[in-house]
Amino acid sequence: MVSMNTMNFNCYLCNEFFSRRENLQRHHRTYHLNETAKRYTCSLNNEHVDCSPNLPPVTEEGITRRISSHAFGKFTRNIRFTSDIDHQSLEFMTAITTLVEKTLQILRDEKSALKLSSTLCVMFEKLSGDEQNDEAYFSEKAIHLDNYNFDKVIELIENKVENYTKRGSNWIIIDTKFFEMNVIAYKM
Repeated sequence: MVSMNTMNFNCYLCNEFFSRRENLQRHHRTYHLNETAKRYTCSLNNEHVDCSPNLPPVTEEGITRRISSHAFGKFTRNIRFTSDIDHQSLEFMTAITTLVEKTLQILRDEKSALKLSSTLCVMFEKLSGDEQNDEAYFSEKAIHLDNYNFDKVIELIENKVENYTKRGSNWIIIDTKFFEMNVIAYKM
């Protein structure tokens, strides 16, 4: 498949995407003047608890990792990976591999009983007279951290994406929005 390398600029305060840097800057001036980064609050007690000081937001080679939400302290965290560039799903998964592997090592170093489920959000466009866009989510069930193999997750999710596009739906991939790992702590 051919990739269209269109830049996406993500507002780190509200997660809105813009196709031009100038639009993002205007958005910041209009809606977020004098604001700092959004802090998530625990759904249990409505207070902010830094659930992952060892997983700060980071950008490496155009890939950004951040905690998109959390609840109950460290018991559940959603770690989201995004890119500034439009990618097909397999290209995106390949591009994030290094940062995902670093993240998995950080999670292993926590020495906690963790399970991870994985979700890939893909934007599709319908090949028809009308211009229609839609997003689809492809997920894999929770796997214990010790058994989590990102290459296997890529293979399983890519098979799901391929099956979806082969059904004659006339939907083609135009972008991959994000990959997310839902990290769940449990008692052994």
